[in-house]
Amino acid sequence: MKKWWMVLGLGAWLCGAAGADVIIWSEDFSNVADWLVAWEQHVDTGATISTDGSFGLMYVERNDSGAAFSPSAFMTFNEGTWSTYNLSFGVESITWSMSYQVGFDEFDAGYNYVGSVTVHPQGTFVGSTNYSLAGLSWDAGVAYVRPKITMNTGDGGQTLTFNHIQLAVIPEPSVALLFGLGLAMIPLLRFVNIR
Repeated sequence: MKKWWMVLGLGAWLCGAAGADVIIWSEDFSNVADWLVAWEQHVDTGATISTDGSFGLMYVERNDSGAAFSPSAFMTFNEGTWSTYNLSFGVESITWSMSYQVGFDEFDAGYNYVGSVTVHPQGTFVGSTNYSLAGLSWDAGVAYVRPKITMNTGDGGQTLTFNHIQLAVIPEPSVALLFGLGLAMIPLLRFVNIR
């Protein structure tokens, strides 16, 4: 009997693993060498991205200005696959006179900019959140994307402090449930006589 409890325990653990997020891309901002200032509203915006070893510090110097920050690498895009993804992120703090939004820049097969998609609308949210990418409208012909964090300032000298950002697939609950039910049936095989 102890053996079957071990099998059921293993099944429950595997069921939990089957329902866990599959991480596609993740940034913890401990190193931002692969990030860049992708756009500046003014030539002398004074936008920079740095890290204190734990958080990404996105900074804009000029009053009434804006800048966007992105990783330098492109991600391959397939609308059917991307509709199953979730984008999650955490913001540690913002300074008094700024707001931000999170989304993706879209590029064609030649890496030419096509457009942008907003996931988290302009605002001053602080904390952790996630968004499903299902139902977003992408431009036709998109082959690559890059995450983008855009901040806008009133007063100058503003900092947006990011904790993490992650793209993941969250498996369908029905898959985990069926997997768990199948494992739960294993002990019953002991009582079945195959002739």
